[in-house]
Amino acid sequence: MDASAPDVAAFSAWYRETYPRVFGYLLRRTGDVAAAEDLASEVFTIAWTAGERSRAHPGWVFVTARNVVSNSWRAQARFAELHQELSAQISTGVVPGFVPPPGHDDPAVLSLREAMAQLPREQQELLVARYWDELSGVECAELFGCTHAAVRIRLHHAKRALAALCRAPSNPDREEES
Repeated sequence: MDASAPDVAAFSAWYRETYPRVFGYLLRRTGDVAAAEDLASEVFTIAWTAGERSRAHPGWVFVTARNVVSNSWRAQARFAELHQELSAQISTGVVPGFVPPPGHDDPAVLSLREAMAQLPREQQELLVARYWDELSGVECAELFGCTHAAVRIRLHHAKRALAALCRAPSNPDREEES
């Protein structure tokens, strides 16, 4: 048997003896059976990793339980703060870093949208990801499952196609009538 391997029998016996006390400790602090079970599981996972050290000092498991429940409370507080912040952003419509789209009635925007609509879907998605969502070339490569070099080539073709569509007359039938 490997000397560094934990003694499963000793740990199991210690776990059976200690779990009810740790669970009770956590339940009194959380008031929630499911949360206490989850936190106790985390405590004993840490204890397993710590090996003999966790069983050599009787108070160690309670110090660990206190730290685990404190971390849980901090995480819940951060989550509540984030939820509050996002709710405020949704209700006010003000999201830091978000740039609203240009006006729908702007002729340049209408022309660009018409040209974009004529591109193949893959080129549309690539152009939007790269220039509207501001993804890097590497991020686009991951998103589209290809190499960075392939993204550069695809972007080059998409931009050329879009430029050609933007230069083309918007209504070819009207141009022939002139």
